[in-house]
Amino acid sequence: MLSRKGESPFIGVLCDAGGRDGGKYVEAAEEVGHMLGSCGYGVAYNAGLGSMGNALATSAMRTGSPVIGVISRRTMNHLLEDRGGELPIGTLHVVDAPAEKARVLQSLAALYIALPGGFEVLGSVLDVARSAVDVARPVVLVNADRFFDGLTSQLERCISAGFSDRASVNRIVVAHSVAEIPNMMRRLLRVTGSAP
Repeated sequence: MLSRKGESPFIGVLCDAGGRDGGKYVEAAEEVGHMLGSCGYGVAYNAGLGSMGNALATSAMRTGSPVIGVISRRTMNHLLEDRGGELPIGTLHVVDAPAEKARVLQSLAALYIALPGGFEVLGSVLDVARSAVDVARPVVLVNADRFFDGLTSQLERCISAGFSDRASVNRIVVAHSVAEIPNMMRRLLRVTGSAP
């Protein structure tokens, strides 16, 4: 995990690197970026062509937060060729494979926040839940418009059917508003020993 002496840690934000334009989910991404920066956290996220990641990073950087985008080489090449593609300027860490992207985010993040998204986000949330104890990080789901209700229901069903254990699922907590997240993060960072 990246450490900034005497400062708050980096928070990994899981968002789709492609896809979604406009709407309430992009607004939620902006709100999360602003909140993280205002609270003094660094932001590490999976950068790409998607408007959610761009909104998150831009909003965080406006508050003076350090931002690290982890981006695939293929996407970076596409942005360079296109020149019309926009990516907020922060620090970029270019990787060659999806597994490497996950590894880099893991090395940077004290905990994760997951924004609404597709397979990329859902897969990342489940990977976090099943991580080995020595690399486990909590994940806060931003349940904008009740987006994650189905996932949390299914996780409870997995526990009741004996397919998952409570400890793994308890790494995932739900925030029904961005305003709830700072207190959740402080508590989770104290538990994981990552608080400054």
